[in-house]
Amino acid sequence: MFLFTINNDYIESAPQVSLLIGISLAVIPSTIALILQLDSNKLFFQKDIYYFLKPITLEHFLLVEASLIGSAIVEELFYRFFSYNLMSLWTHAPLAVITSILFSFSHYLQKETRETFTLRSYIIIFLLGCSWFYSFFYTHNILFPILGHFLYNLPNIIIAFFKLYLPAKLNSNVEGSDPK
Repeated sequence: MFLFTINNDYIESAPQVSLLIGISLAVIPSTIALILQLDSNKLFFQKDIYYFLKPITLEHFLLVEASLIGSAIVEELFYRFFSYNLMSLWTHAPLAVITSILFSFSHYLQKETRETFTLRSYIIIFLLGCSWFYSFFYTHNILFPILGHFLYNLPNIIIAFFKLYLPAKLNSNVEGSDPK
């Protein structure tokens, strides 16, 4: 339960302001990052592309979904909560930069993201890491960075669903079967 409490110093001074800052630092930058990367995802929100894609298996879909949803929780717990508490002797600015660099580098280590991300993607991930760090720093509530991370992963969660469902449905329509 200690993961989800808000620092009492902030509650006594201005609880609504602290919560507003936490939500704003988590959600607004995530939304801006999604807008900045809209062009790279736009193709997957057009139905016609799925005529050419092979459907993914349910097993692959569940693995992708668990990865995208789980990463929002696990990465935020590690890079915001545990790192923050382990390195609490440091001032917040260097800590935000170091944990955000590590967060960005962890995405570079993954083969799929290394093949699809650009330098711009890593800069966005770094800036989101800093923003999510400060969301946690101001509220001491890990739910806000998790919410921001989940929001940022949401288009990929939707795209994975489309990759599971649409190719088979569209191809069955082309072949003349009655989709149900």
